[in-house]
Amino acid sequence: MEEKEVIRVFYDMFEKALPILRNIKEGFRKESSTVLKEQARAFGDTIKSSLPFFEEIVKKKEKNEVEKKAIDLLITAQLIASGIENLTKKMISKVEGDVIFSERAKGEIEELVGEVEEALRDLKDFLITRNPDLKRILSEKTQKIIEMAHEFDTTHQRRLITGICMPKASYLFLEMTDSIRKVSREMRNFVEKM
Repeated sequence: MEEKEVIRVFYDMFEKALPILRNIKEGFRKESSTVLKEQARAFGDTIKSSLPFFEEIVKKKEKNEVEKKAIDLLITAQLIASGIENLTKKMISKVEGDVIFSERAKGEIEELVGEVEEALRDLKDFLITRNPDLKRILSEKTQKIIEMAHEFDTTHQRRLITGICMPKASYLFLEMTDSIRKVSREMRNFVEKM
């Protein structure tokens, strides 16, 4: 198996994931559990569609270096997907549970998801170009997302202390920011493994 084939599978996976992530953000903004559920299914289908390719690699007794790397990258891509899936589940819980977020909290989640979307677009481009500057930018961007999420958590804690935010909303907000941090860390890991 050649590296070009592996890169193409991951590129296609991320290419399909980009509009889904955009729609997840929109579903959260509009508080539409229908949109969020549809996008969660679409995202799962995107990941599952690539599994036959990797199952063929796994079946092989002897794997070359490209194939071993492909499996390692798949695990990291699955961790990215797990983070996005968890984020979407918490968004659905928020909407269906009529949990109220302040406009600021909603805006912070939307901003973080927008940053993840931008990083995913860069990650997709990096797969093709292998540009070292883009690799550095991605590392910086994912670190920025992690720091932003931490900063938003700290600000959120102050809102909770002052009674602006309620504990039920707090739990969901923190779960969402934690999922976003996980996605960012695994995107950085993916790039480092390339």
